[in-house]
Amino acid sequence: MKMMKKLLLAVLTVMSFTLVSAAEKIPFTGLEKSRHISGPEVTQEMMKGKVVLFDYWGLGCPPCHASMPKLQALWKKYGDKYLIVIGSESWRRDRNQIKAFLTKNRITFPIYQGATYNNFQPGGVPHAVLIGADGKLVKMDHPGRLYGKVAQMCEALKAKK
Repeated sequence: MKMMKKLLLAVLTVMSFTLVSAAEKIPFTGLEKSRHISGPEVTQEMMKGKVVLFDYWGLGCPPCHASMPKLQALWKKYGDKYLIVIGSESWRRDRNQIKAFLTKNRITFPIYQGATYNNFQPGGVPHAVLIGADGKLVKMDHPGRLYGKVAQMCEALKAKK
């Protein structure tokens, strides 16, 4: 029993160092190890002072396809000045198939293959990570549950400028 308590304590200690609270400002990493597919290439500099919506999706995922038009609309409305949308095709499908899908659906926001948000891998797709203009993690959730918050945050930035 004593050994089990020590093991549990060790596991909890390690986990406490790897979890990120919503109030922490964390650097965005994960694009440098991925493959750029289309749209503008994103840099750390481009993300400064902007809301960032990082979307994990899969080419063969119908719910992911359904979220793409809304992500595109947010990108079109707020992109460049207030918002960076980054899509990460997580199922590692053929690059030409991905490009054909993006062209057919007129998706212009940045798309990478295999990109991660600080090495986080969601249990499934679609899944999104929302980061505030201050660089702090806001929320991780289904993209459909974040659209309103993204628009609200972008409008608040717009009002400040």
